[in-house]
Amino acid sequence: MEPIILLLVLLVAARVAGEVAQRLGQPAIIGELLAGIILGPTLLGFLDPLNMSPEDSVKIVLDVISTLAIFFVVFYAGLEMSVKDLGSAITGKGLYFAIGSFLVAFLTGYATGFYFLHDHVGASFLGLCVAITALPVNIKLLTDLGRLHTKTGHAIVGTAMVQDIISITVLSIIIGLNVKLGSATPFAIFLMLLKIAVFLMLIFTLERAFHLKNGWLAGKFTAWMTKIKSKEGQFSIAVIVAMYFAVIAEFLGLSYIIGAFYGGLIFSKVIVGEMNFAAIKRGTSGIAMGFFAPIFICYIGLMFNLRELLPIIGMFLVVLAVAVMSMFGGGYLGARMAGYTDKEAAIIGVGINTRGMMEMVVALIGYEYGFIDKNFFSILVGLALVTTLVTPTVLKRLYAKLPEEGIVTAEQKEDQLLGELREWLKG
Repeated sequence: MEPIILLLVLLVAARVAGEVAQRLGQPAIIGELLAGIILGPTLLGFLDPLNMSPEDSVKIVLDVISTLAIFFVVFYAGLEMSVKDLGSAITGKGLYFAIGSFLVAFLTGYATGFYFLHDHVGASFLGLCVAITALPVNIKLLTDLGRLHTKTGHAIVGTAMVQDIISITVLSIIIGLNVKLGSATPFAIFLMLLKIAVFLMLIFTLERAFHLKNGWLAGKFTAWMTKIKSKEGQFSIAVIVAMYFAVIAEFLGLSYIIGAFYGGLIFSKVIVGEMNFAAIKRGTSGIAMGFFAPIFICYIGLMFNLRELLPIIGMFLVVLAVAVMSMFGGGYLGARMAGYTDKEAAIIGVGINTRGMMEMVVALIGYEYGFIDKNFFSILVGLALVTTLVTPTVLKRLYAKLPEEGIVTAEQKEDQLLGELREWLKG
């Protein structure tokens, strides 16, 4: 089959299935993943990527698309945040709440993974997939429910933001080491942490430079960006900057993922101007969520074989129970300690249980690097599918039991979240 025909089939199937899922009140990612599962070895056997030769032209194209999809999805996740919000997130009660829930989920997932795999790296990847939260899915879900700008909405999104930042950074460290953690020397681990510190220092120093002298450099940069004549010029510059940081990360022995993420994180309305930032975000959303992500999720579905999951269904149910309960327990207890009511804490515990696309990104990377096997890859994809499918329904029912005072309609701009979120994080 010609690669272009395959891409057409995957994109059409993903978009149609995603539209159907949204009309049924579910995230589009559910339909896109199910489209791949139906087309894959589970049912129709249209394509089986895991059993294809690495030299196959179709496999090569799918791998390239996957790499680009991971880059743009992670870059878009970075655009959803800002360095200022990150600074707020590492101060006050928001930090303890988010890190506490992350550690509970990560350590529980790690212990479960080590019990089954007897391998530190595989266990670490399972811990990451258990602890990660889908920030874009959370924002969309809360917006649809009209609860984005509420007390619990801020807690869910703030926790997801911190957890995603930690997860991506830890993921880059593991990939950078690229060895079994049990046999890694203390010097190798220290060197990797030093590289991370150098990279982050570079990012934050550059970002701070735009705010010196009352934002003189930011004003100049905004004016220059505004003068660009080409329609997609602002978007192209943002992608170039993100790729530049991805190259630096690779040069330091890290993963391009952390470069793409922090490359998106560094952009803000203050640095590039509100109109330019809107153009960058709109362009990234179009290419990431409109093209690469649907094909990528459908591709993940093709790699997922339900028939291979059935013989290990007991293991899957154990991992699923551990993932859901540890994330819920960490979120619930943290929220109660932070002063939330019992009903609010339950909502937060459920809300941070969506994993979605970010977990699939981590799972695919773990499989491609050989840190997890085919069985655990299927388990992690199944985990993402179930949690993303179930969480919206449970969240709607829990919110129905709360007073409607303070609800903001879904039509309000999501950008208002950032300012209000800072106040919650500062506590």
